[in-house]
Amino acid sequence: MPSPEHPIPTEKADVDLTLAPPPKSPNYSKAFENMVTEGPDDIVGLLAYALLKQNIREEAARGIRTEGSFRDPTAVTVNLYRSSAEQRLGSFAGSAIDEARPEIQESVILSTIRGLESDLVSHINSRTGTLTAIWTNLVAWMMTGFLTAVVILLLAVTGAGDRLVEKISDALGNAAVSADEGKSTPPVPASPPAGDKTKD
Repeated sequence: MPSPEHPIPTEKADVDLTLAPPPKSPNYSKAFENMVTEGPDDIVGLLAYALLKQNIREEAARGIRTEGSFRDPTAVTVNLYRSSAEQRLGSFAGSAIDEARPEIQESVILSTIRGLESDLVSHINSRTGTLTAIWTNLVAWMMTGFLTAVVILLLAVTGAGDRLVEKISDALGNAAVSADEGKSTPPVPASPPAGDKTKD
């Protein structure tokens, strides 16, 4: 049985199978690390890196050999690509907003109308609810009764009530007399003359 003191012999016993760090050769590109500086959510850096790769591909398609500067871009190159990425993102955001503006405005208008409608309905309901209507009518009835009692009391105390009743009676009486005067009286049949007696 093999043990750490007695390993199983292999044909390539002299090969070290541990992982070694990547070599520090010009073959290792630092472009990604240079462009994407704010973590994995750095959209500007990711787009800048994509623009760099697109530029390298286009130059390779035209037969232009890219220099090693693309593998480890300078701060000026990084700023140039990041600035281009920011402009493209800004342009995209602006066009997306312009395209969605009519829908956004319609949504805001509808939302405002719905809010006003809701406020109006609740206001009307609060003013015209069953209990409110009953309460309003009860108060109005009580005030009318109170005012009527005050008027009757004032008329009785001042004696104006009797004078008012007389005036109303006189007005109604005068109206009845003038109505009677307008009517003609039926003719009374004539009685026969005194000297003429006719026999039946």
